[in-house]
Amino acid sequence: MLEGFIRTLNDLIESANARVRDPDEFLAINEQIKTLIETDLPSLAEAVSAGELGADERARLELSLTSLGDLEAKGRARLVWAGDFEDYMREALSSDDK
Repeated sequence: MLEGFIRTLNDLIESANARVRDPDEFLAINEQIKTLIETDLPSLAEAVSAGELGADERARLELSLTSLGDLEAKGRARLVWAGDFEDYMREALSSDDK
């Protein structure tokens, strides 16, 4: 189960990173990531808590979850950039009216 989860999560993260500039595709992939995490992560967390995963497996899982955090940071940065650009355009257009 861990192998499939990590492989699928990494593939989705890679796809989302490649589509960070396409909001519709980016959001669709993020929905897939959300579904994967909601369905599979709880049982993996139980396995970690029960000591069923070895150090190598835990490290690989942590690396994938860190990549997920990096993806979230990119998404947030893109939103901030878009908001700043919108503010800039609004200001530039309003100063042209004067």
